Amino acid sequence: GLTLRPLKAHPRYERQGVRPSLAQLVERVANSYRVPPERIYRGRRGEADEARQVAMLLAQEVGDLTLGQIGEAFGVRASTVGCTGWKLRQVLQKNRRLAQRYAVLVANR
Repeated sequence: GLTLRPLKAHPRYERQGVRPSLAQLVERVANSYRVPPERIYRGRRGEADEARQVAMLLAQEVGDLTLGQIGEAFGVRASTVGCTGWKLRQVLQKNRRLAQRYAVLVANR
């Protein structure tokens, strides 16, 4: 049968060596929010969790991970990660405090 393999020439693979790991990003967010990393990985149903949402978006934008990879790490579907990221981007446009905090997390390479 036909097997599809990702192209190694894709920019995502070229950046693998320079991007921070998911664990490093979660640690960064955990320190910023003063919560244990385990709490970021493990969400609570029906409870908004800014630190967790920020970590998921950082994983997309800085970690360059796929929605599927992020979803697997956080125990949610890829579509949930995408929706969370979309919503958080909307909030970041309006909430200066959060936007500044996020900018610091992004810049802290």
